[in-house]
Amino acid sequence: MYRALFCIMAVATASLMVSCAAGSADPAHEGRYIIVSKASGMALDVPAASTEAGKQIVQWTINSKDKPSPNQVWKLVRAGNDSQWKIFSEHSKLCLDVQGKSRDNNASVVQWNDNGSSASNQIWTFVREGSGYRIRSLESGKLLTVFGVSTETGAPLVQFEELTVKPENQIFRLISVK
Repeated sequence: MYRALFCIMAVATASLMVSCAAGSADPAHEGRYIIVSKASGMALDVPAASTEAGKQIVQWTINSKDKPSPNQVWKLVRAGNDSQWKIFSEHSKLCLDVQGKSRDNNASVVQWNDNGSSASNQIWTFVREGSGYRIRSLESGKLLTVFGVSTETGAPLVQFEELTVKPENQIFRLISVK
């Protein structure tokens, strides 16, 4: 009986590990990810693979989960303690930034040069929300948001206060990239 119970537990654990690996990743580890909006199913994207500091980040159709475009791959790097992260574009090597250290709703989220460990507008925290995360700016306390609850290609990313009604445009899945 104990042997059968052990086998059942081993199978359940193995299938849980497989399902977690295929879904959202836990940002407890530095790594490379495609960041996908729950509302649209589109990825955070640096338009036209720009390397220009100040370029607005948008959502775009995922180019490929198996071989993603570098302008849709983001690298999470610890910024201080375990719960704080910098998010770098793999293509441009620039980081996700709330433009001008703004604390306003609808402030643009852009790529920008890394301004070091004191740049709180470039530091983000992740809070689990179902199978995804709310990604919060350390500077403003506001959330990474797809503007206007848009599901359109090219919609800009901004920061906005936490929504309680239809918050899907503030929830993102992390798809691990090898």
